[in-house]
Amino acid sequence: CQGGGAIHSGPILHISDSTFRSNKATVVDGDCCHGGGAILNYAALVLVRDTLSNNIFDLTGVGCCNGGGAVQDDDTVGLVAFQSTISGNQANFHGPTNVYGANGAGGIYEDTQGSRYVDTTISGNSTNISPGVFSNQGGGAILALLGGADPGDQFLHSTLASNSAPHAAGGAILNVGGSSAFKNTLIAGNTAATGADCANVTDGSTMGTLTSSDYNLASKPSTCHLTASHDRVVALSAIGLGALANNGGPTLTRALLGGSLAINGVGTKNCTDFSGHPVAVDQRNTHRPQGTSCDIGAFEFTARHPSVRGVRASHVTKHGATISGKVDANAARTTLSVQWGTSKHYKHTVKLGSVGDGTTYRSFHLALKSLAAGHKIHYRVVASNSVGTLRTKDATFRTPAH
Repeated sequence: CQGGGAIHSGPILHISDSTFRSNKATVVDGDCCHGGGAILNYAALVLVRDTLSNNIFDLTGVGCCNGGGAVQDDDTVGLVAFQSTISGNQANFHGPTNVYGANGAGGIYEDTQGSRYVDTTISGNSTNISPGVFSNQGGGAILALLGGADPGDQFLHSTLASNSAPHAAGGAILNVGGSSAFKNTLIAGNTAATGADCANVTDGSTMGTLTSSDYNLASKPSTCHLTASHDRVVALSAIGLGALANNGGPTLTRALLGGSLAINGVGTKNCTDFSGHPVAVDQRNTHRPQGTSCDIGAFEFTARHPSVRGVRASHVTKHGATISGKVDANAARTTLSVQWGTSKHYKHTVKLGSVGDGTTYRSFHLALKSLAAGHKIHYRVVASNSVGTLRTKDATFRTPAH
């Protein structure tokens, strides 16, 4: 077998804190089980805090069961990827009609008993197959060639985004037999000729299946069969996903942006793995949860102290006024109050109460009463959450004497 631009291995591989970048494996008129722009492996493969990026597998001519721009894993155990990033890899097939069998996987080609992806980002991988080949070709990021008796893949707190298979099936995942299960996972912006996110085909005897263990978030049109009670399929803009970047931690991630529906998107009792054990950290090793609950995907939005802007006094009368502005809770439950008095000692406090744990600015209005006529009134807004307390600068207004 040919393949493995960096590693061609038979023994068990445990790779941690490593980078595989810009490796290439080229095959001309190959037979079967060739692939892996970076790694071709025939035993258990464990990836911990690793980066596999911009690797290429290129096949011209006849080939069967080949692929994996980054990895082709042929074993009886399955691959494990933890806190890793698989990005920008390509699998290129030049036919169009003499490429047969299950070929594809811009990122990972699995001919295994099922793999696990935990706190892992899989982004910008692509499978490029000439039009006209058979239906079991594709998988912009992952092609899982699993028999019906295999346990199937599991995706936990992972992000699969912007992967593509422009002339094939499964922009993120092509499931050939077996099953793939998702929990607390974000799937967004993937594209394909059929099955924008996921596609199922038969391995010859068993049709692939997709299942949800709840609290997944996907962009329209999702094709991953996310039908559990708390799964959501929304417009891509509502997901609020940043570009692949250094957001801290050992590997690149795609940060959640303020207002993302993924923030605090997992039920408070569901920050767990498939076995019900608590999930403690994200891909960057940031503690989960930062807010009231865990975020969906590989990235946990980091809570910050509240932000307040646009504070002003209006509707001033002899004995009252309205203080208004906007507050951003920054992903941690926040309470709001206004302190006021005839000096900067602020003898009085009016509580607005909780303004939630959102990540966008929301307006507030609070009425001050029993003010003294003809006096200069000092006031400030106090916003507090678990991270810290913000006090706005002293401001003043004067109540009319008559």
